[in-house]
Amino acid sequence: MANSSAGQKKARTKFRPFLMNHNLLLESGSKDPFLLDEALLKLNGNTGNGYITYALSRFIDFDPAVGLANMFDRSALGTDVVEYINSEFSHVLLVLQDQLSAGANELNWDQLYRFVAKIERPIVAFSVGSNAISQSPREIRASLSRPMVKFYRLLASKSVSLGVRGAITADLMSLLGIKNIAAVGCPTWYEAGPKRVVPYPELDRTKRIVATGLFSHFETSNIDYILQSEAAVLRATFESDITKPVHDDFSNISYPFYYPCFARAFFRGRIFLDPSYPDWKARFGPDVSFACGTRVHGSIIAMNSNVPALCTAGDTRSFEMADLLKFPLKAGHCAADSSLEELYEMADPTAANSAYSGLYNAFCEWLVSCGLKLKRPKRTHEPGWEYGKLLPLDDFQRSDRFMGLFTASKAIGEIG
Repeated sequence: MANSSAGQKKARTKFRPFLMNHNLLLESGSKDPFLLDEALLKLNGNTGNGYITYALSRFIDFDPAVGLANMFDRSALGTDVVEYINSEFSHVLLVLQDQLSAGANELNWDQLYRFVAKIERPIVAFSVGSNAISQSPREIRASLSRPMVKFYRLLASKSVSLGVRGAITADLMSLLGIKNIAAVGCPTWYEAGPKRVVPYPELDRTKRIVATGLFSHFETSNIDYILQSEAAVLRATFESDITKPVHDDFSNISYPFYYPCFARAFFRGRIFLDPSYPDWKARFGPDVSFACGTRVHGSIIAMNSNVPALCTAGDTRSFEMADLLKFPLKAGHCAADSSLEELYEMADPTAANSAYSGLYNAFCEWLVSCGLKLKRPKRTHEPGWEYGKLLPLDDFQRSDRFMGLFTASKAIGEIG
């Protein structure tokens, strides 16, 4: 019995973190392609979520295959999982996104509170962020549900420090009575390593533009669209359970002239979704001039791939991250209102390049302050995870489903 206790103590002192809410689509045991519905559940609805975990793998050794893909999946939080964490792991790495918002009030916060309350290992929370359109921290605070607030206070009590995305979330945390925070941005910003410098050559109009979210333009048809969470369009691309209702995030888009630009790219095979992050980064090759659109993580992954990017999102999440990290933001700007040269000028990464080294070092120092063991600098190769694939529709099904979406959209008025 004494030997058994000694063995358990040794296992607990060895650095072995458990990934909670990693949002990666990893290959299943059968290696069969995933239906879209199952894939989106694991990704928590957005490929940008898993990019946070991918970025963390540059700093910390862990095996996400033994972690939780989505902590907001109510079926995943069993008592056996807590026992497994407490007996086999030294730390819990908990990845969050922008769930400090009224839109997340209905998530399973009470269940998560009970689950986290039983965890005996130190917790480190990453990328904690708030989100709203124009609300102040005090207004956001007033909109949050009591179970959500209770959960975050518990999380703070079990953490050395919570890593928040910027000043707005930091102010919100203060209003919640949470003081042990560090405004370090999002781990994705540091994924390319300590020496990242985003190049900024002259604009080459012959090269592709990558649309990260909503984007349209009259001066070029050389546009690729990279999707992240557009469920309705994804159901027109991959096999899914069509009996399940899905929010139609395509037909109600009001972005000017988005439909004809997107449709042209769709029928030219230039619409992509990459749950594999090396594949996603490969979309930003030397034949890409710049990226533009409403996706924050889409902009970040472009810059980490040595491509200038302009983010046009208009929410508090983008404001606070751009303010801290100095990445190019033109909130609410419609790309079609500017020439390609003007957009490229807005995507100037000079300020981001100047601030990067100091921010990177501060992030590493914060990781160490949380008791985490960092990789040696040379051990930053690909983690070698086997990413899952989605089952594609055939060409006829894709065209038929997309045309159904297209004719139901506001595109009729734009074309007419």
